[in-house]
Amino acid sequence: MKLGFSTSGFAMGVGYERHYSKSENEMCPGNLWSSLCSSNNQTRWINYVGGFVGYQIMDSLNLGLAYLVPYGIKNEAGMDNLTIGVGLTILPFMSLILRYSIPLNAKYFDNSGKAHDLPYEISSGLDLDKVEGSSAAVGLEFPIGF
Repeated sequence: MKLGFSTSGFAMGVGYERHYSKSENEMCPGNLWSSLCSSNNQTRWINYVGGFVGYQIMDSLNLGLAYLVPYGIKNEAGMDNLTIGVGLTILPFMSLILRYSIPLNAKYFDNSGKAHDLPYEISSGLDLDKVEGSSAAVGLEFPIGF
């Protein structure tokens, strides 16, 4: 969801996104940390907030850039996202959107929600050293003008 304004082809504002994410542990050292490694193949919803800028090229093509940060994360890794998008207006009230998100600034959020830079020692002898990810999305956008 985005809320903003546009004038002369430029747009800017704030945004909210909710992603459904699946985590996979690349290496988990067996039974020693079974409770900490139980998040393997776990799916969850992650909330993001941030800002966006956009520019309309011609009447039907627009480009956008958004920077989103996670919030409400506890006891897991999260990362900021830089999202690049292209939209094509297919009806006056509907656009087809293609987005690609690039993860930036990965951190581990402890049980109080405080962010820690990586590598971070989660438990004695168990370090989280990197988090990787990227995503692409295709969707419909319904701009409402006031």
